[in-house]
Amino acid sequence: TGIGGASCGFGVDYIDVSEVVTFAPTVASQVVNITLCPDNEVEPFETVNVTLSDPSGTLIGSPSSAVVTINDTANQFLNNMTPIVINAGAAANPYPSVITVTGATTSAFRIRVTVYDLWHDFPENVQMLLVGPNGAKYMLMAATGGPFAISPDSPVTLTFWDQNPAVLPDSGPLVTGAFRPTTCETPVTTFPPPAPAAPYIEPGCTLDRPVDKTMYGTFSGQDANGNWQLFVRDDAQMMAPMSVVGEIAGGWGIEILAATSAGVEISGRVTTPDGRGLRGATVSAVDNAGRKRSVVTSSLGYYSFADVDAGETLVIAVASKRYRFHSRVLQVFDTLSDVDFVGLE
Repeated sequence: TGIGGASCGFGVDYIDVSEVVTFAPTVASQVVNITLCPDNEVEPFETVNVTLSDPSGTLIGSPSSAVVTINDTANQFLNNMTPIVINAGAAANPYPSVITVTGATTSAFRIRVTVYDLWHDFPENVQMLLVGPNGAKYMLMAATGGPFAISPDSPVTLTFWDQNPAVLPDSGPLVTGAFRPTTCETPVTTFPPPAPAAPYIEPGCTLDRPVDKTMYGTFSGQDANGNWQLFVRDDAQMMAPMSVVGEIAGGWGIEILAATSAGVEISGRVTTPDGRGLRGATVSAVDNAGRKRSVVTSSLGYYSFADVDAGETLVIAVASKRYRFHSRVLQVFDTLSDVDFVGLE
């Protein structure tokens, strides 16, 4: 489902690759690099097919093909890939991890944050605090993931944004994906210095939260340039710090976009013919220029598009493996929250 091209540009997800791979008699594997293209768009997982073909002097064994999954992340300002080492019952190292943003909007609107390749022996103990250049203090996660260990061999990448259709699980295992910031305990106690003292803005553990508990409500309208600080700690209740129990091995990134002309949002619900929310359906919005955005419905069938230009005409369509849906043409002048779709047998 990813779109390839000769170079990165609008709508291109990766740069096409076609090269000769040579295996010497004792070589079991080789590396082929695929360049991914950042585009500041919010997209679901996309896939790329990779195949071996036209062998010379041998036969191709199995497997001869593979599927690469592209995980959409906040990589606009990905300039701190230093691993963040998490120690039991203590602050992580480095503490804080800092991204210095320059050349960004002076009136932030959409904020997304990604932590790359997180593993931990007891994820419920991981807490993350984001502090913006304006000093605002916002909890990204706390008391989620339960006791389900994440192995260093299969870490997870988490992207946080207000409009994601899911929250992190309170007591279930953490998996790679896009989520709303989630805190399943309150109040979160003060982080060790030099982090600012509590109270912090805590989004809660459910999808519903007031605007003042969102990243938008915390950071919007502010100059996004300056130091963004990520404070990470393990809050295990112990008398003294112990050994390393986790890591954010790939560091973190942030994406900051300005508001559109009116900051319009379109949202709704996709349901089955008998009114049940349809999970995992793909909802797409295509504008007059043919530019397409897609989101995937939540476990209860909800979806949303943010940053829609006021006055834009969009074709909204839903794709599902089981049901058909009628597309809708909308001319958007203000936020719409009831753009619902009902499946057809």
